[in-house]
Amino acid sequence: MRHGLASIFWCRWLMAGLLALVLSPAAAPGQAPQWEALMLAETLLVLGDLALRQGQPAKAEPLLRRALAVSEKSLGGEHPQVARAVASLAAVSRIQGKLAEAEPLYQWALAVREKVFGPEHPEVAESLEAYAVLLRQTQREAEAAPLGARARAIRARLGREGP
Repeated sequence: MRHGLASIFWCRWLMAGLLALVLSPAAAPGQAPQWEALMLAETLLVLGDLALRQGQPAKAEPLLRRALAVSEKSLGGEHPQVARAVASLAAVSRIQGKLAEAEPLYQWALAVREKVFGPEHPEVAESLEAYAVLLRQTQREAEAAPLGARARAIRARLGREGP
């Protein structure tokens, strides 16, 4: 399992780098090419996610904050990579008990994913589920229930129709 997870992260990092290299314009003199910033952001995101999965949120937080800053500067606030960084940072905040900090991050990630992917995408379901967990943790079941139901409905449709 450990090597499988590392392989997944390595492939994500490599694909992001290749995509950034192909899509990014040449940098102005004196500026790092955008693909270098995107590779840095993806690397930080992968390392932050890995630290989070290993139960080390304090180690993950600065990595994810830096990944978010670099991604947002390079891509703007409404990009899938930014949403991934925001969602991971929201999870770190929730795990650390910073619930008031986590909520706007979950809302941001959900809004970006709905806009970019549409309302029926698996990443939207992931954001809905994560946000519902936070709402339940803050004793707001009435708000959490519809989000959880919507996430389950998306997953049920995807199970029948495929991604």
